[in-house]
Amino acid sequence: MFTDNILLAGQIAGSITAVSVVFAGLIKYAFMKPIKRYIDIATAQIQPNANGGKSLPDAITILERLEFRQLNTNDRVQRVEDMLSEHLLLHTTRKKVKS
Repeated sequence: MFTDNILLAGQIAGSITAVSVVFAGLIKYAFMKPIKRYIDIATAQIQPNANGGKSLPDAITILERLEFRQLNTNDRVQRVEDMLSEHLLLHTTRKKVKS
């Protein structure tokens, strides 16, 4: 009697495992594959041949370099303007106003 209960419990556990595997496979192929395919299509490159086919992260890297260069240029222009202002203050002669 005890042995029959152990065998029955093993059969039930095996059946539950088999049903779970089939259910997991069904979920994977019936739901997850179409969702993954939809995401792949939605996130594909809009113009793969534009910009040499480079990806969005490459474009972001290029923009960051351009931003850095622009900030560096702004600093250099500001330094030149400051030097020019100092030069003009030191070397400008004031003309006397005739009264």
